[in-house]
Amino acid sequence: MSEEDQLPMLKIDAEDKKGDIRSKVWNYLADNNLSTYPRPPHRRISNFKDANIAGDSVASLDVFKNAQIIRIDPDKPLEQIRFKTLEAGKSLLVPTPRLKNNIFSRIVPPADCSPKLLRGCAARLGVEEFSEPVDVDDKIHVDLVIVGCIAVSSKGWRIGKGGGLSDLEYAMMASLGVVDSKVPVVTMVHDCQVLNLKDDLFGSHDLPVDYIVTPTRVIECNGNLPKPKGIIWSMLTQDRLNHIPVLRRIRFREWKAGNNVALDGETENPVELSDTILENDEGDEKVGGYRGKFQRRERRRKQPEEGGNAGEDNGKDKERSDDAQRSKNNRRFNKKRQFRSYKNKRFNRKTSENDGENRQDGEERPRRIREDGDEQNREGGRNNSESGRDGSGGNRGYGARGGGNRWSGPNRRRPINEIEGSVYVGSLPRSLRVSQFKVKVRERKVTPLRVLWRGSSGFAFLNFKTQQDAEEALVALEGLEISDRALKLEMARSGSDRARRPRGARLSNQRNSQSEGEAEADEEERAD
Repeated sequence: MSEEDQLPMLKIDAEDKKGDIRSKVWNYLADNNLSTYPRPPHRRISNFKDANIAGDSVASLDVFKNAQIIRIDPDKPLEQIRFKTLEAGKSLLVPTPRLKNNIFSRIVPPADCSPKLLRGCAARLGVEEFSEPVDVDDKIHVDLVIVGCIAVSSKGWRIGKGGGLSDLEYAMMASLGVVDSKVPVVTMVHDCQVLNLKDDLFGSHDLPVDYIVTPTRVIECNGNLPKPKGIIWSMLTQDRLNHIPVLRRIRFREWKAGNNVALDGETENPVELSDTILENDEGDEKVGGYRGKFQRRERRRKQPEEGGNAGEDNGKDKERSDDAQRSKNNRRFNKKRQFRSYKNKRFNRKTSENDGENRQDGEERPRRIREDGDEQNREGGRNNSESGRDGSGGNRGYGARGGGNRWSGPNRRRPINEIEGSVYVGSLPRSLRVSQFKVKVRERKVTPLRVLWRGSSGFAFLNFKTQQDAEEALVALEGLEISDRALKLEMARSGSDRARRPRGARLSNQRNSQSEGEAEADEEERAD
């Protein structure tokens, strides 16, 4: 029996909504180490173990072999089936990034493509670099649709990552005649994601599936559930259209055909609409996509597209545009300087603001004076007092940033030399947050000086001032459970404490131990 067969069953309650089911599935995948890169699996179509095996199983289906044009989501667990589609010489369609002017793009690998490059074309970078957009007016018919999901039932109902984007993309394809109800829909999930989902959780806009493929089996759904026949405009808002520009183009075509395209909150069909096509770089600043973040910072200027020789007027216009751009940049940089000056207010300066103006050339910069009377240089924040060189916060560690004694505040971290006892806490659920963990610890009347959190790896350390405090905390925390999981509690090994000690202290201890060993050997030789 494999380890996965021994895992507890994923249970959902009758009153659970879609969001509750998503959270339970994500937590189950994370806690039982069933998810793979990228981690954590939350808030995305989660990649799972043996997803490549499931992808190979999809490639062996008759619906895949008979299809020539296949539309596949760009999620990570579907990367293997995208590779198989390109390897078989089929036409691969993926959703267009940010859905600006088109609903999908066609992946076109370069000529004489090696298997390694072909696999790269199936990854996210290939979607960005080797794709050609398919216009909404192009006559095309998709033979197979493959989507990802978080949970699915054997009847065919599926739950996505939230937001309804996959459902909307299918509805857009149905509105344009790209797909019909006879086109099969396939999804790939882990076996634990096949659940019993209630019918009342779903509506007419939800997309069901016809085949469920897991690493161990293929399920042909028998629910005969109806697929969306088009976009339900009354469920969309104007803000949704602003974030998905291609919706405006589809809406114009349906309005021109005489259909009712009134949005949520509109009582009548619009009188006038237009077919707006965005430029290549237009709208990227509004959407935080793969490249939009960088273009937002760059603020590229548009060059005037005018032929002929540039005259004096063109030179003046360019000069004015450059001045305007410099003014905008100056405003942006001034804001940053104001923010830095605000950060510097945390220092308790005793010097005058006009010292820099009145200081003559060659004079020494004024020093910062802390409340305890020690002086600091303006640059580097180095402590000139003798007390700052003994490891208590001067030239070493955080003290180099300036601002006085690092440990003076009540919420500051304790220095390592103040911690003598630590408790190791293992078997933590990887989805657990440190705030939730602290609440559970405080409920046991345990107040550590510091919590060294490694929740993504499933463990943490509770640091205490004395060894006795750590032992008392270990007794108080005995039997602690989180998410029906018993935690592993023990005193931290000396090796972990040694690893957190300064390197200089470790080296000196090694030299001392080495010299002691040599002295003992000399004594034994004398005794012989």
